[in-house]
Amino acid sequence: MSAVRRGGDGRPVSVGHLLSSMARRGGIVAGIALMAATALVLPAGHEPGSPCEGAAGPSVPATVGTSVAVTAGDEPVVDATGRSWAPSDGFSGGEVVDLGDSIARTASPQLYRTAREGVDRYSRLVERPGTYVVDLFVAVPPGTDVDERVVDVVANGREVATNQDPVADAGAGNAAHIMFAVPVSGSCLDLHLIPVRGRTIVSAIEIGFLSPDLTNRQHWSDEFDGPSGAPPDPHTWGHEVGGGGWGNKEMQVHTSDTANARLDGMGHLAVIAREHAGPTPGSPPTYTSARLLTKDKVSFEYGRISVVARVPSGTGLWPGVWALGTDIDEAGFPGSGEIDILESPGEAGAVMGHIHGPDSELGTFSAGKGIDTGIVGRFAEYSVLWTPIGLQFTVEGEPYFVAAPADLAPTSEWVFDKPYYLLITFSVGGTLPGPPDATTPFPAELLVDRIGVTSW
Repeated sequence: MSAVRRGGDGRPVSVGHLLSSMARRGGIVAGIALMAATALVLPAGHEPGSPCEGAAGPSVPATVGTSVAVTAGDEPVVDATGRSWAPSDGFSGGEVVDLGDSIARTASPQLYRTAREGVDRYSRLVERPGTYVVDLFVAVPPGTDVDERVVDVVANGREVATNQDPVADAGAGNAAHIMFAVPVSGSCLDLHLIPVRGRTIVSAIEIGFLSPDLTNRQHWSDEFDGPSGAPPDPHTWGHEVGGGGWGNKEMQVHTSDTANARLDGMGHLAVIAREHAGPTPGSPPTYTSARLLTKDKVSFEYGRISVVARVPSGTGLWPGVWALGTDIDEAGFPGSGEIDILESPGEAGAVMGHIHGPDSELGTFSAGKGIDTGIVGRFAEYSVLWTPIGLQFTVEGEPYFVAAPADLAPTSEWVFDKPYYLLITFSVGGTLPGPPDATTPFPAELLVDRIGVTSW
């Protein structure tokens, strides 16, 4: 949850405005699945781990924080950050096309303008075996309809992305991404793009190194085991208490009382927002809730952050699971950066994922997306794949937003390359999402089944 809720012009945003920008479609686009799939039968010479014929060089460096960035066109392209993307000879199939100047939802439309249509493969040498992250930059021509261009991606014999539809995800003529992590046991990363409907299309590719390990591991988790009524583990979770609006004119006072945050005895953490009678007859009600954080206890840099939770709905309710940079005391906000893994602005099934950081003109930039998940009254998994080249937000394993540095304005600073800590909060009222009303159910409960970080 953002310490300060502001729009692109720096002004407070109403919940109505934010929700009006959310993707209104039934469910989420079927998407990227990180999975240990059964190896597919590939053409000779392309078995997982074997050198790839025609693979492009130089090799992707085996250093976290470095990457190779290539354009599918014939000329180099400089993005909004000033980085140059070189043409590559690792593509096979298809032809170069010009999509024009109208690509939207990115500060680097020039990166998407030139694309390779009908491409079936991209191969790249890697410096050493390990796990790599890949981001395919994709845009389709304006006027393309949903379900006209759908693609699967196979990487080194593993199906890593299925039924990817850039139009359903971002709209025709808009910047979109297909991001995934893949283990590479040999000297080459070999990508096959398989058309499901229509022709494949790719504008650019970025590849970064994650780890020498081929499998992921649990960095940290909390499954909230313990007796009913007990507080969350104090070795992991601390409290921030008090009121004052929390930068958003919120109405609740956060407490450390187990009335607002406690284990339920069934493997869940209950974070409870309560309404109380006003201090005098006829005065407005007051509210209490909890703000839990792992600051100075648990932190991490990169990995998959996952939370399984049952999210309440109701006017004026704002539950969230998010992360702040561990340098918050020195850098302040927005210099610390913020990653919103799960936010719900009170509407049933509505979920948002965002990043926030410093901007030399606006003060704070925000990038993200809201969707109608259709998930009401049940547990679901909300995740962020956080990598050195970008962040991918998913619900139930299906992606709905990717944040990449090249899509940000040149005045925005990428501050997602340092340790962060977690917060679980439940706010009531404020500039966003607005005040509760007579229909708001109190007490309201955010129920967290599990939260964890997986790394490589």
